[in-house]
Amino acid sequence: MPTAYDSGASDVWWAIGRSVLAIVFLFVFKFVGLITAAYGLMYAIRAQQKGHKHGIVAIAISVVTLIIVGIVFLFRTNSPY
Repeated sequence: MPTAYDSGASDVWWAIGRSVLAIVFLFVFKFVGLITAAYGLMYAIRAQQKGHKHGIVAIAISVVTLIIVGIVFLFRTNSPY
């Protein structure tokens, strides 16, 4: 059954939203922030696959967020605080 054309705009906004949530969740729930950042990257890749003009930007934001969240996660799990 044919589906309506999806330009990927919602995927870009989901990727950016998940990146912001990942940073918030990192400080509240630690590991959930890492999962949310990876989930945001999935949405960014999906937006790029659909051909959205800002798909590369969404991927860049998601990758930078995943790196930052990963580094902070490692420091927080190794510290006694």
